[in-house]
Amino acid sequence: MAEKKECPYKKIHWILAIAVVVLLAAAFKLGYYKSSYHESYGSKYNRNIITVSGNSEIDASPDKAEMYVAVSNEALAAKEAKDKNSETSNNVIDALIKQGLKKDDIETSSFTISPKYEWENDEKGIGKQVFKGYEVRHVLKITTQTIDKIGEFLDAAVDAGANNVEQIRFGLTKEKEVEVKTDALYEAAKNAEEKAIVLATSLGVNLKKAVSIQETSFSYQPYYYDTRSFETAAMAKMESTQVIAPKNVEVRANVNVVFGMK
Repeated sequence: MAEKKECPYKKIHWILAIAVVVLLAAAFKLGYYKSSYHESYGSKYNRNIITVSGNSEIDASPDKAEMYVAVSNEALAAKEAKDKNSETSNNVIDALIKQGLKKDDIETSSFTISPKYEWENDEKGIGKQVFKGYEVRHVLKITTQTIDKIGEFLDAAVDAGANNVEQIRFGLTKEKEVEVKTDALYEAAKNAEEKAIVLATSLGVNLKKAVSIQETSFSYQPYYYDTRSFETAAMAKMESTQVIAPKNVEVRANVNVVFGMK
């Protein structure tokens, strides 16, 4: 009588079946653990907490200025306009360095060469655009921490050939920003604590220590100086240097704090 052969896949089937049972048991146990954890966490914190946001807004004196001055030249040929602009720009940079600025404090913000057209009417009164040459515009960005000499820097730039002061922006250096941020976050945290105390007192509960603190935002708004006043003074060729006194910059911070209560 022929001996029955055992199916070669029988052992594999048993191994797979056992593996499935083990995985199902592990999944059930993990689900139970998560459920128990969430219930425990919820009973400990979520049902006995006060969540508040704290805000602060403080003023800080700027310790950095960025000035944008433009040098514009026009000529019939593009190369001629570019050469004129290069000469004037170098004169402006040299004048600024003589005032105490470093070469690294002066950089190109933008440089453009563009054709110029004007609208003219011919003998028959028909209007058309007429080519008038090229304009080269070089904008220099000047960064300094010597706030009290900004008027002198701009005077030197205009006297050397700069024909437009585009923008003066006052802000904070990285070191000053870190310092101010610390103060702003401290005030925001104190504001959150004061709110939590008011809420807890009004509800007749005891406030416990903070269990969670999160910084949600920090920003400051640079102060932009109105350059029109400087240009008016320059056009009037006033001999005295215009005093440019910046206003403080506004610094804001926001935090979320979770306090326990009982």
